[in-house]
Amino acid sequence: MESYEVNSISRTLKLLELLSQNPDGMTLTAISAETELNKSTVFRLLAALINHGYVVKEKSSSIYYLSLKMFELGSRAINSYGCLATIRPLLRALAEQTRESVHFVLREMDSVVYLCKEETTQSAIHMASRIGLRNPMYCTGVGKAILANLPEGERKAILENTFYERFTSHTILTAEELQRELALTRQRGYAVDQEEHEIGVCCVAAPILNGDGAAYAAISVSAPAFRFGKERIQQIVPDLMNAAKKAEAILQGRM
Repeated sequence: MESYEVNSISRTLKLLELLSQNPDGMTLTAISAETELNKSTVFRLLAALINHGYVVKEKSSSIYYLSLKMFELGSRAINSYGCLATIRPLLRALAEQTRESVHFVLREMDSVVYLCKEETTQSAIHMASRIGLRNPMYCTGVGKAILANLPEGERKAILENTFYERFTSHTILTAEELQRELALTRQRGYAVDQEEHEIGVCCVAAPILNGDGAAYAAISVSAPAFRFGKERIQQIVPDLMNAAKKAEAILQGRM
């Protein structure tokens, strides 16, 4: 598909993304410096966003924030996935069974987007992850669980076009190494993330397949790295796989 770029729209989206990463707000000067746009351009774009209700400006400090209108849009997008209401009880039960953090993600292109997070008060670690978070596939358990269960041609294209950024000393950095990891993932039926994206956090993840046998979603259980050994993984896996299979059946209309 031919790519078309409209400068004003691209710049506006860049401002929205920047403000979303700075919940305490930013000054005009800071926004201008971060985006490398001149102040007059930033001012005009912010004025338009304020007029449409997407940004608010604090008069006393001249700091700009995202408004709750962005939250409304995001909530509508998430609610459009009716699957959440049907499988949330499964995710909550899995969190209770494992006493760890549970995530449900959907694939979007070559990324995964976190749509649901369940934790219990007994969780040994409370994750910094958040709903709406987008992560690469190659360095996350959920991403690898999905990648391993895509059609070969589709998987190969993603691996070849991925930019392998080093997040930690454990991050997989080549398509060849990732291919070997995905083969192991398919063999055992689940993926493992050993501090590949975030130091101190490990997870085990299972794919959710569509009617054609290709993965489009995944469920993970995350735990602190200091006690995420083979024994703990084997304790978690049966409950995780059971929840993933039930979610798969529900989403395919078999339950």
